Formats: sequence, structure tokens, C-alpha cells
Amino acid sequence: INMIECPGPGKLILVRSLGNIKATKISLNEQEVKEIIENFSQQTRIPIITGIFKAAVGNILITAIISEFVGSRFIITRKLG
Repeated sequence: INMIECPGPGKLILVRSLGNIKATKISLNEQEVKEIIENFSQQTRIPIITGIFKAAVGNILITAIISEFVGSRFIITRKLG
């Protein structure tokens, strides 16, 4: 798996593996999305503010858009190499 994308609360998680993107049958609620972003924030000690949040833990990178208006979303990618 190279990428996991959560397009927002209640939307199906997308997974990219070997260049193919597949929708899963999994969706996260608003609290679960928030907890994943907070986990990266705690591990990297990068504060969460409204807007764009980027953090890396080891070879895992999260890019998130923090919005209470439309719901937060994120993409987690694995650095190759």
C-alpha cells in the first residue's frame, strides 16, 4: 500500500497499491478522522491549526486539510526508498 486517502467523514477510504486505486468499504466518522490527525500531531509535536497540516513519522507522511466547515480530510503516503 502506497497511499491511504480519507476524503472526509462518512466517505469511503481509498487505497492505492501498485498504481491501482480502490475504494474500500470503510468510512470514518468525524471523531475518527480527528483522532488519526491528532495522533500524527502528538508524535511529531506539530500543532494542529485550521488549514493544511503536514507531518512525517518515519517513512509515513500525512497531509491533511483541517476544516470544521466541510469536515477534515487526509492522505497518508509511504515514502519509498
